Amino acid sequence: MYSKILPPESGDERAHRKQALRDVLNDLITGVSVSSRPGQEREDFAWDLGVPSESRILSLLCKSVVWEAVITDPRVASMSTKGKEILHELFNLLREELVERKSCALFPRYYRPIAEECLEKGEAEATRAVCNFLALLTDMDALRMQALLRGSKASSIFDML
Repeated sequence: MYSKILPPESGDERAHRKQALRDVLNDLITGVSVSSRPGQEREDFAWDLGVPSESRILSLLCKSVVWEAVITDPRVASMSTKGKEILHELFNLLREELVERKSCALFPRYYRPIAEECLEKGEAEATRAVCNFLALLTDMDALRMQALLRGSKASSIFDML
């Protein structure tokens, strides 16, 4: 079934690994079936997912490979540490702006009403609003926001939207 996972004798091994991973993930995803479960009070609990035993085993193997080859890699640990530093810096900047300066100016326009409402409820709720906002950010969003707030990246007025 997965004989094409073996690396080619010549050529780009990285591209081959990526394609092999895509194939494995595709098989895992398409192997899942969905069936309705009648008589459930809540619609979101009215479904069963069927995962073949081969897919379950393959999933565990993939998790093990990712853990060994990616998660425990020192470069990933370094990136994780950097990510924590960035979030810590953003937390301090945003919290200071919201709690101490009583300003929502550093937040994107869509989040300002939420931050203002939390600010009216006190310091603890305002701090929670900062945490909730940071939880919404992707890694790239956090990097972009940190660069914008530090002034280390050229920006456009449209970045504020």
